[in-house]
Amino acid sequence: MNLIYSKSEVSFHVKPTDDEYKKIKVTHCKTSVEKLIECIEQGTPITAQVYDGDRRKTPNFMAQTMFALDFDGTLTLTEIDAICRDYGLPYNIGYPTYSHTDTNPRYRIIFICDGEVRHPKMATDLNKAFSIIFNSLSDAACKDLARIWLGTNKKVFRGDLEFTFKPETVFSIANELKYAKAGNKGRKSFNINLIEKTGNNGNSILYRYSNNDIPLICDETDKQPKLIDNWKLDDLFECKLFKTFYEGGGTPLLGCKLNDTELMCMASNLMRLDGGEKLYKACLRKNGNYSDEKFSKISYLRNQSHYRTYLIGKYSPYSDDQQNQFQTFPELLRKKGRVEVDPTNQPRIYKLDEAEQEMKKWVDVANADTGNTVYVFKAAPGLGKSQHFINKKGVVIAFPNNNLKNEQYSWSKLSDDEKLVTPEALTKFSKPVQVFLNALYNKGLNENAFFRIKDLANGKSLFEDGHLDYEDMNFAIEYLKQNKAIKDAGTDKTVFTTHTRLLHQSFNHDTYVFDENAYNTIFEHHKTSVAELTSIKMHLTLRGCVVDELEEVLVVKETGIHPTPNFTDYLDIVKEVIRADRFDTNVLKFFQSSRFMFDGEFIHYEVNHLSKLPTDKKLIFLDATASRTLNEKIFGERLVFIDISNVELQGTLIQDTSKSCSKKGLDNYHDKVSAKVGSMPVITHTGYKKHFANPVDTLHFGSLTGSNTLSGKDFCVVGTMTYHPTYYQFLADRLHIKCNDYTMKNLKVIYEGRGFWFTTFENPELQRLHLEQVEGELIQGVHRARLIRTHATVKLYSNFPLLQAKYVY
Repeated sequence: MNLIYSKSEVSFHVKPTDDEYKKIKVTHCKTSVEKLIECIEQGTPITAQVYDGDRRKTPNFMAQTMFALDFDGTLTLTEIDAICRDYGLPYNIGYPTYSHTDTNPRYRIIFICDGEVRHPKMATDLNKAFSIIFNSLSDAACKDLARIWLGTNKKVFRGDLEFTFKPETVFSIANELKYAKAGNKGRKSFNINLIEKTGNNGNSILYRYSNNDIPLICDETDKQPKLIDNWKLDDLFECKLFKTFYEGGGTPLLGCKLNDTELMCMASNLMRLDGGEKLYKACLRKNGNYSDEKFSKISYLRNQSHYRTYLIGKYSPYSDDQQNQFQTFPELLRKKGRVEVDPTNQPRIYKLDEAEQEMKKWVDVANADTGNTVYVFKAAPGLGKSQHFINKKGVVIAFPNNNLKNEQYSWSKLSDDEKLVTPEALTKFSKPVQVFLNALYNKGLNENAFFRIKDLANGKSLFEDGHLDYEDMNFAIEYLKQNKAIKDAGTDKTVFTTHTRLLHQSFNHDTYVFDENAYNTIFEHHKTSVAELTSIKMHLTLRGCVVDELEEVLVVKETGIHPTPNFTDYLDIVKEVIRADRFDTNVLKFFQSSRFMFDGEFIHYEVNHLSKLPTDKKLIFLDATASRTLNEKIFGERLVFIDISNVELQGTLIQDTSKSCSKKGLDNYHDKVSAKVGSMPVITHTGYKKHFANPVDTLHFGSLTGSNTLSGKDFCVVGTMTYHPTYYQFLADRLHIKCNDYTMKNLKVIYEGRGFWFTTFENPELQRLHLEQVEGELIQGVHRARLIRTHATVKLYSNFPLLQAKYVY
């Protein structure tokens, strides 16, 4: 930053005599801070102001960017520094004056403004305000605008060279101190409202004063909001800044106490509580490092009719508080999990018969369509969306897994001549063969596994000892026959398969149906390790293979998402993965990925199969939790989105929204939730079933779709599921959402007519996608009871409120 000031052409190595002082002439200049330091150390006199002409008189005042205080033994440098740190006003530079000695220390401290002060009255007031902040212990002559500052014959010491103060901040601090020192009585204050700011572009800020008189800042007609009563001290301890304050401790900046801004945050929050001022003063008394004027903060705020409550997350130095950046004591003391429902902004809720009619109407529309339209049915679980297609001839219908595929195949009313089901590779093989093939699948070697099944059908053993079980050989033959039958199937037959197989195998049918959410198959997310990729690189290098692309990946230093290169040595990589048994991750799929990002010693990557969805066929997605936002971005004008997701419940959904029951949350309070749940069946996170007396073995978050085992039964769902943070970064990148901050924060959100606090993204597009995903998993969980058709009762423990739930908090 360039400073404006005036300097002499003459330098002094000792303090000038009175006659020499009177002869000093200055001319204005503009220099850097470093040039100013050089000037001072050369003993060059300066003035902080620039004047029009030679005479240093108020009418000639033009501008000033720096302000100084002289301390002639009244404060030590340590005491000066403590005041600066307390008020968040670090000085820029300082220096011992000519008269300084070890026994009689004398310092000049300089503060740089963030713009040019263009009014002499404002410059004078800033000098006065700085004097008040330093307890009026600076030299009174500092208030003279025209004063010449002498240089020094000693070294300048540096403070924070980058810091610039805002005039309104200095005036605010001084006003409060004036009030406290006057015995909590109104005094004539520096009126911040008189400051006029223009320019406001980097270093071009120009400050002026309005011409009207400076009034008292006090409006006794304003009334304080109603104080909050019946609050509990324990609730306030959720704020780490308050806990430190209450215990008489200090925050990282000062160590021994809270700084002035942190105290103002506590004061503005505590003044909203009945008994808050008494508690504020009691906390101050626990720490002897606070000066007397700190006790007047709440009184000062009240006197100024200043009832704005400081946001704790903005002023607290603790990360736990910063995660709740919009938190205040009034918000914190409201019952956790409170849901504000806007009755004027609620989604439509269908009666069951209305929903069934709407579903049938749109199924008929989709069936009649002969084009390449993409139909997405967001239909409530239990509405029977699958039944409309498992009994339809001439389609390919895919399910998330083999179990659901086989179940729906058995329920289909089509004859055996009208339907086919793709075979499973593992179920009928002997245990050793299952283990062998499963190892290949886990490495991503699906094609290699298929060739080994062919070997088995031809009577070749899979094992080094040559062992061959003829039942395995016969099943391999049968498996290949079934595959050929699927491949040769006419378009008049309905084929039941899985999402994965439908993406990797071509069918002649005109219509593909995906039952349940298919996007985790279309966009696969995996991770491998830097160590495993390095191991592959090392072994390929020893074999003389080209590893340029792999080297290109491993030397990436930048954070964020990177495109995966095309690997010219892919066949060599496959051979290396097949040969080795040392890999713990699905490392081979990394070489088929489209994008990747580093996360410490791991590499997360996405395999994008979107291009495998045909553009010349009709696609139908049956998904109770489909995201309109996601589908619109992917399919554009091809999309027809049918939302019949909100159907009136016959059963009861009771939701405790007081705790998130996320994995991190359950780590802290699973015992309390378990006690509430008791012996009821529980659906929860897969690794947390051990904390409950009666977990549902076959169901957990991430694996809930399609199951009817709990239909009509009472049970609990405990948890709020969210994906790994990298999932959302890939999602944003894939959908071209511009987001600079992927940190999740505790925010007040409005979603489908419900207002609540939730940890999510600030970016509105990414936040919407995140909330849809969280809601979807909870809906899948609670609707295992088929609540739109049965009178079951489901208790949900999550801070994401579902529509039609009875909220308890």
